[in-house]
Amino acid sequence: MSPLDITKLLQTAQSLAPEGRQDLEGSGIDLAAAKAAGVVSVPLSDVSRVLGACDYGWAAPNVVSLTAFPYLSLNGDGEIVHWRFKVLPPIETKKGTTKYLQPKDSMNHVYCPPGVNPQGKDTLYLGEGEKKALCLTLHGYPSIGLSGVYGWKRDGKAIPDFDLINWKKRDVVIVFDADIAVNAQVEQAETDLAEELLSRRARVFIVRLPYTPGCAKGVDDFLVRHGKQAFEKLPRKPFKSGKRRKLAPKPDGEKFYLCGHGYFIERDRLCLETYGKKGEPESTVLANFSARISEEITKDDGLRTSKEFHLTGSLDTGEFISAQIPAKEFDSLHWVKRDLGAAASVAPGRSLGAHLVNAIQAHSQGFKKRTVYAHTGWRKINGVWRYLHGGGAIGPGDPVEVDLGENLQLYRLPAPGGVEAAQASLRFLDIAPWDITVPLISCVYLAPFADLLKMDFLLWLYGPTGGFKSSLAALALAHYGNFTRKTLPGSWFSTANYLEQLTFILKDSLVVIDDFIPSANHKEAHAMAEKAGRLIYQVGNRSSRGRLAPDLTARPNRFPRGFIISTGEMLLPGQKQSATARYLGLEFDPPEKSRINKVLLAAAQKEQALYPQAMAAYLEHLAPQLDDTLLEIQELWEGYRTAFQTSGHSRIPENQAWLAVGFEYFLRFLTHKGAVTDEVAERMLQRAWKIIMALGEKHSLVIEGERPSLKFIAILKQLFYQGRIYVESIIIAGSPPPKLREVLGWMGAASVEPAKNAALVGWADESTLYLMPDVAVSMVREAIRRSDDYLSLGKNELFRALARERFIEPGKKESTRTKWIQDSNKRVIYMPLEKLACEMEDNSERIERPPNGCPFGKGAD
Repeated sequence: MSPLDITKLLQTAQSLAPEGRQDLEGSGIDLAAAKAAGVVSVPLSDVSRVLGACDYGWAAPNVVSLTAFPYLSLNGDGEIVHWRFKVLPPIETKKGTTKYLQPKDSMNHVYCPPGVNPQGKDTLYLGEGEKKALCLTLHGYPSIGLSGVYGWKRDGKAIPDFDLINWKKRDVVIVFDADIAVNAQVEQAETDLAEELLSRRARVFIVRLPYTPGCAKGVDDFLVRHGKQAFEKLPRKPFKSGKRRKLAPKPDGEKFYLCGHGYFIERDRLCLETYGKKGEPESTVLANFSARISEEITKDDGLRTSKEFHLTGSLDTGEFISAQIPAKEFDSLHWVKRDLGAAASVAPGRSLGAHLVNAIQAHSQGFKKRTVYAHTGWRKINGVWRYLHGGGAIGPGDPVEVDLGENLQLYRLPAPGGVEAAQASLRFLDIAPWDITVPLISCVYLAPFADLLKMDFLLWLYGPTGGFKSSLAALALAHYGNFTRKTLPGSWFSTANYLEQLTFILKDSLVVIDDFIPSANHKEAHAMAEKAGRLIYQVGNRSSRGRLAPDLTARPNRFPRGFIISTGEMLLPGQKQSATARYLGLEFDPPEKSRINKVLLAAAQKEQALYPQAMAAYLEHLAPQLDDTLLEIQELWEGYRTAFQTSGHSRIPENQAWLAVGFEYFLRFLTHKGAVTDEVAERMLQRAWKIIMALGEKHSLVIEGERPSLKFIAILKQLFYQGRIYVESIIIAGSPPPKLREVLGWMGAASVEPAKNAALVGWADESTLYLMPDVAVSMVREAIRRSDDYLSLGKNELFRALARERFIEPGKKESTRTKWIQDSNKRVIYMPLEKLACEMEDNSERIERPPNGCPFGKGAD
């Protein structure tokens, strides 16, 4: 697909997708600047075709946004000669992560933003990529961008675009990413580029961005975070030819020793020093590369630590090599082919592999050490509380490095905001009625305490599709990063192990798990419900499944440490009351009756970049006083729990109390920032109190409805009304029970026959139902299964529960009893009609009622 074909394809694309726009704004490029540069989003209908031209068509279904950057000819005729594309989310392959694409087999080009004159004489900056070049130019530093540190080179020579730029006696400043400090290959690329520019008679300068864990990696990140003034203060060092970085710190032939063995490097090959029979020195080649450990990285997930080694070096062909290897895999050498590729090889021999490992370690004296945190949330570092996120840490202290993995990079907080950010978070309440937004915003500001205070419940949003559940959940989550409904971190279609890992990593953060939509396939629906039920118990019990390592030692308990919000079309079916009490259900209206204000929803989505600023300010305010805050919250929660206590499950007041705590701390933050007055905050708290009270009462009815006994009776009642089951008189076969025709489904005269497909489930007299146990339970189970629900007890347990609640009169040793019915003894369960009538009336508001009311009500006799 030629540049002309792509240009024609995109000629009608005039806008940027929200995800692409947010990505550009994160690099300091506003909408006007993007439009001036011709940057557009590929229409979703054309994404597959464009990705196909880049040989990545298979990835199209997972792409949310594809931002297109046009490359204009450097001769000034305005012709588009090339296109590059930023793909969101990045594409994961076995070879690594791909963020930028260009048409297959296309030549590399230099990216020149509007307003930059390639033939001019002013100072010219060189950076990595289009966004960095645009950002530099917008800040007053004319810049051109390379598509990678070696993007200026093709087949060992500079690309033709370099011949179209005036380099002679021109000041050229190279600004590569900050991680050049720990990446020898990038440092070598910087040297090669500087040498090339010197050969073209340019005056070359180097600017190094400060490198610390969690720092601004690119120049665009640095300018956005620290500003132009900070960039001006960075040293600009002239480059002098000949100062090329050596690939190995020791020259060829110099020996280095470990464990009594000597090693050396010869022609970029690691060698073992040996001796012949007569004592003459000899050598054995260990591998066709030289390598050293440049960094030892300690990864800390808050439960345990692991180590990784960053290896750098070169093949004997001169090609740079770099790999990051888990320490536990280092001795095995499996990483050689996996990470260095087919060109790297290890000499055969039983002991030579061990010698190679020893040689690399001997060659690695003086390597750097750093710690990388692999989770979000609060950690006490050097005695000070810090809140970790994908971009570093909030709170006083030195910068720290956090690596959450590629899939969770959106969990990143900016610099703390002010009153404007707090007011934006406050406006979240107005998007929908408060009975929806109050629980959501409470969870947002409660989540930072999820692990510290061992919270043991979650929020479950449910309702018909199209009711904006995912959109509101995404806006709530946007307080923790740049999220939309298409980039939510979790899905119920993910594996149980993935969800367990996700909720473990996102400590003291909000976690949204989307799309609880059980399949029409009963087996798949049951598997999804089982997975959700297991996670709910893990949250409620603050534990996970126990596992053993291969050596039979116990693996660490990776329990959920964040606060979970689930979305789905229904509540979790078929669970015991104890499971249902571990979450609070928040019901959304169907689309045609939705109370979501779509205008305010759209406005909130436009200003959601302020939400993480508000959260950063909230966390910054908490950090210095966190120990005292935790004690205060515990006391506050206990008071709220006592106030919420009513009849019902004991967990409900606890869950209500947590929501009240979250909302109160939200209000405290608003008053601290001056977004509301104390008087307004007090009125808001009183209003929220009523909403949280009503939410708990509603969920208590849901829990009561999960009582297996009531569920069994309710379904049995519905089957009678639907005419799918019937009973006969205990005296005459085929005749209706006396005076019970209207109660049990036989309508009309005594001569009316049962429905054609109705099932006989038992018999009756004027005071008691005598049900055949297997038939009755089977019919109820089948009805429940068709409604995607489950009966959480087995048959015998169900009968014991019915007996405890006096729905049935059991025998002395069994739940069933014998009864003389129609000339023979039959084993049945006795169900007193009087008890059923009273219980059904008492629970008429707790279980679903058919249109005609309770079948065991007045007139049943």
